[in-house]
Amino acid sequence: MKSNDELRRLQTRHQLILDSAGEGVYGLDTDGNTTFANAAATRILGWHGEDVIGQTARGIYAARLSAGQADPASGRFRFTVAEGSLIEEGKLTRPLDGAVISGTGPAALAAVDLVGTDAAVDPTAAGCTKGEQTLPVSVGHPTLRLRSLMVEPLHDAGEGRP
Repeated sequence: MKSNDELRRLQTRHQLILDSAGEGVYGLDTDGNTTFANAAATRILGWHGEDVIGQTARGIYAARLSAGQADPASGRFRFTVAEGSLIEEGKLTRPLDGAVISGTGPAALAAVDLVGTDAAVDPTAAGCTKGEQTLPVSVGHPTLRLRSLMVEPLHDAGEGRP
């Protein structure tokens, strides 16, 4: 357990060092896929959302989230992927609607390794309710790639969800 914590600490430290560099820094694997990039590299390269997907060998693309909650005190969040796909070899392959992603805000931000240039704000307003108070809210950001994030396993339609 200690070695995993140490590895995470070192990964976070190295990412912070990379992101503090004003020069664009990125790495490629033997197939030419980007394995990491600092913030300056994504600005310089001008990656669009589809470029971020194309640079991802395997992952999940969450186009739209719903049915979630966030706890500002602990930083924990949990959201259902309302519209999503599996990414394989840089291509969207099959739908993954209904997956659940969770984690903490600080860890998710530290895990961002690619940022697209396609920032947009969702024009539909939702509500955030606490107690008797409800405020209109919206969300917006560019396409982001995170090195890791907790994804709860999906079940076939024939299986019951726990």
